Amino acid sequence: MAEKATIRFATSPSSWGVLEKNGGPSGTTWMDFLDEASMAGYTNIELGPFGYFPIDRDLLERVLDNRDMRICAGTLCIDFERVRNFSYLDDDIDAMCDFLYDTGAQKLVLTDTSYRKADRPVTGKNLRRVFRMIRDIEEYAREVYELEAVFRPSVGSNIETEDEINLLLDSCPKINLCLDTGHFAFINSHSTNRDDSTADFMRSHADRITYLHLSNVDPDILRHVRKMKMTYSEAMANGVMCPLDRGLIDFRDIRDVLEKTAYEGTAVIDTHITNAYPGEAFNTARHNLDYLRLLGF
Repeated sequence: MAEKATIRFATSPSSWGVLEKNGGPSGTTWMDFLDEASMAGYTNIELGPFGYFPIDRDLLERVLDNRDMRICAGTLCIDFERVRNFSYLDDDIDAMCDFLYDTGAQKLVLTDTSYRKADRPVTGKNLRRVFRMIRDIEEYAREVYELEAVFRPSVGSNIETEDEINLLLDSCPKINLCLDTGHFAFINSHSTNRDDSTADFMRSHADRITYLHLSNVDPDILRHVRKMKMTYSEAMANGVMCPLDRGLIDFRDIRDVLEKTAYEGTAVIDTHITNAYPGEAFNTARHNLDYLRLLGF
């Protein structure tokens, strides 16, 4: 009998439009986020911007316990073009990892926030420096804090295409991926009618994908984005990200890959809503979770 996938669904403050520690740009308070995420059916959450949740860990633990919730991961956003080496990040890494360790989380997500320059991509010596930093952070998080560091490729960064992701995996053999389905399809899909690239990549890289962000892209808006050569920020402002059941990716394909590869881990349902009106984030988060359960995830 084939093994089944074991998936723990989660959500994140970013799905409520929280990209800054003060709750901006949506202005959602951390208590409102927890209340609405819990009511939408989630028991696992990402940390969000460091400082968004209170640093009083006893307080946070009580609030989470009252809602039967736990923190599954936190994201360390790094401008790899500005940060020259690991020592520049010591304080940020220790603060994040110490917090994650104390709250029982198991994953540290790394993502590149440097802006991709089409006329001056990061290559050669500079790219080797980036990979060296990723290896150093992975080793430090694992050996000092017993956390698994995973790298999340993202649109607009210097590691976004399938070739760049493969180079990362070859250069950093101990780092695994947090694959964001919508971000991957945004860049790598050869079609704007139906995306097969994401499921194909997940199938061929199953042993290196240990954490997931589930998101989708609107095919009509993506066609317009590509035609007008918009930046990712402009694409987001035009609403390129959409509910999971209305986009380029058919999540029945994702379900089948996860079942066939017996994926075991967390899948964060990430809707990328930056300026949600009252109730929109909650309704979308609940809708996406209900949709995946309807598909038999």
